[in-house]
Amino acid sequence: VIDVAPILSSSCTWHGDPGLQVTLKEPLTFQGNLVLMGEIQIIGEQERDGPCMNVRGQMRVTAARASFVGCRNRLKMLHAVGQEGKGGALFIEQDFITDNSDVKFESCAAEEGGGLYAKGGYQQEAGSSVHFEHCSADGSGGGAYVENSFTQGPNSSAIFRSCRAGRGGAWAAAFF
Repeated sequence: VIDVAPILSSSCTWHGDPGLQVTLKEPLTFQGNLVLMGEIQIIGEQERDGPCMNVRGQMRVTAARASFVGCRNRLKMLHAVGQEGKGGALFIEQDFITDNSDVKFESCAAEEGGGLYAKGGYQQEAGSSVHFEHCSADGSGGGAYVENSFTQGPNSSAIFRSCRAGRGGAWAAAFF
């Protein structure tokens, strides 16, 4: 259980062992790039002022099974340039890349990008799947909001179930 808001000042790789669960009471911030590998489940224990995880660089999920459950960002957008209210589970400053991985967002919420908000693009490379279930946004992108492009490689999938938003109930992106 993480009940303080730690800021990790460098890029890192997080290797999760089968069954690893991390419960967050406060947002976790990575100042650099983040690589997730292995198996990990991030659980948002309560609504918080921000997403479960902030990544100031690029985030890559490689050969992993990662899930984000119950991450709820209660902040509202105060101005267009800030990150307030963006991303229930993840707010990523640059690109989000998944490679040969399964990622799931369940019961996450925010003003924009209920599960995921990426200021860069989302590159879903070969053999990857992403599932958004019961995610919501008051504004755009109930499941995800991607400021740039979304691309898919071979044998990849994006599935949305019971997601809702004011605009773009499943997905909001500049380019597909």
